[in-house]
Amino acid sequence: MFLESLESRQLLSAAHPAAKTKVPIPTITGFYEGTAVDTKTHQTQDVSIDITSESAKGVLAGTGTEGTTSGYVLTGKVTNKDKVTFKIKSGKKTLIANGTYASSDTSAGSVISGKYSAPKTHGTFNIIMQVG
Repeated sequence: MFLESLESRQLLSAAHPAAKTKVPIPTITGFYEGTAVDTKTHQTQDVSIDITSESAKGVLAGTGTEGTTSGYVLTGKVTNKDKVTFKIKSGKKTLIANGTYASSDTSAGSVISGKYSAPKTHGTFNIIMQVG
């Protein structure tokens, strides 16, 4: 009887790191309506924003309305990780918001939600893209 010893072998491969897929910046231009809730007073305020332009790098511009007061100037940015930051200014009054964009199957119904702060107030907001 003849037995042959086999050496153990390992398969090695020249693994190349997978190519990174660049995640695109979402296009979030449109008109959004919803509410903001003051954390301290629990007062709810109707809000709307109209994001009228977005650059290839995610820089945003538009206008905002709080209750019946319009004419606020909106500037901001959206990232490829769906993070949204924007400032809404009127005169010396500035609201700063940080949130997350969640798209729907269609543009209408997409949501931006998060937290805001302004002089003497802060809270949460939830705004939904409206059908134009």
